[in-house]
Amino acid sequence: MHDRIHIFGVFQIPWLKGPGRSASTSPDTGAPPPVLYMFDGQNIFDDEPSHSGGWYLHHAARDLCAAGEAAPLIVGIDHGGIYRMRELSPFRMRQRGQAPHLVRWMVDELQPQIRRAFHVRHDLAGTAVGGSSLGGLAALYAHWHRPDVFGAALCMSPSLWVAREKMLKS
Repeated sequence: MHDRIHIFGVFQIPWLKGPGRSASTSPDTGAPPPVLYMFDGQNIFDDEPSHSGGWYLHHAARDLCAAGEAAPLIVGIDHGGIYRMRELSPFRMRQRGQAPHLVRWMVDELQPQIRRAFHVRHDLAGTAVGGSSLGGLAALYAHWHRPDVFGAALCMSPSLWVAREKMLKS
């Protein structure tokens, strides 16, 4: 496996204020790989930009390849810094949650661009979303509200406490 990271672009998401987001990807290994869209993209590769430690997903992808399994193309969506709570929450807290808009942007704009730029799977079993904490909450929201797009969700320690546990009640 070649260790390559593509910086696909910096996108301004129309509904969200703050810095642009970037999509980083793991290498394509020939056959169309599944796609894993990850919130909190700054956590994907190392500890430096992360608040509480990196996930090192490229190591997991390398291990999958070494075992003869298909590694996903990993698309990292960095959070908006001070806007993170509003951006990743689907519910009103101090401000209106923007996760519904973020998910719509992912489905309507980001996913088609990824599919045009990279040879990836288009089926439900080959399309997942993930994140941790607020990113885990946003991933759970994306999977529950767009099961026609995201066939799986990797929700690491999701912030189910948000909006008085409204996610558990909806």
